[in-house]
Amino acid sequence: METPLLEAQKLNNLRLYKIVKAMLLIADEHPIGTIAKLLNVSPRTIFNWISRFLSQRFSWLMEYHYHGRGRKSKLNESQKRRLY
Repeated sequence: METPLLEAQKLNNLRLYKIVKAMLLIADEHPIGTIAKLLNVSPRTIFNWISRFLSQRFSWLMEYHYHGRGRKSKLNESQKRRLY
């Protein structure tokens, strides 16, 4: 069975994994510096994640779930309709 980190890398969700892991570690009252070193990000990034999470809640995290999934289409909507 794969670890959550390997699964996140395979699914191209590493950023989402890091954000959620950081939030869980913050909830467990770990120091920001320790979390930043563990996740290989800057402490400022951790503070930015906290701020954004507090203002936008879970809707912000859901934006990251589908980013990077598949190649973006080179055709616009009218070209797709014409091809269809």
